[in-house]
Amino acid sequence: MNEGWCGDDYFVLFSEDEVESASSRYNIGAAIPGHQIVALVGWDDFILRNESGSTFRVPTAPLSSTLATPYIIPAFREPLLEDSRFTGKVKWYVQPIAFDGNPTEPTNTIWITHGEHAQLVNWWNRLWRDVHSAPGRLTKG
Repeated sequence: MNEGWCGDDYFVLFSEDEVESASSRYNIGAAIPGHQIVALVGWDDFILRNESGSTFRVPTAPLSSTLATPYIIPAFREPLLEDSRFTGKVKWYVQPIAFDGNPTEPTNTIWITHGEHAQLVNWWNRLWRDVHSAPGRLTKG
């Protein structure tokens, strides 16, 4: 894993040796079949790669192919700029934005480990799928 700043974005890049285990840890194949995680960018989004090598940016929660947008990974001409304040940590919204969490409310932001991040991403995405697949579900609007 290689992490640090590239311009205004903080990246966590998974090495080719880590892609399969990271994809499994985040259950990427169950959520978006045929894709693997190659990076986390800005703490809120995954960069996924499909079987033909195209890359996409998609929110960590909800993790849905309908929210994936084509994304070109920057050509890292220089090493990522390390930042010890964030190494090994991921910013997480206690109540994710997709669940009406407020991104500017200080008490809604915590810093967690990568392992905790995978657990929370999976928990919130299960909840998202359960809510959105329930018969007669209520919708906002």
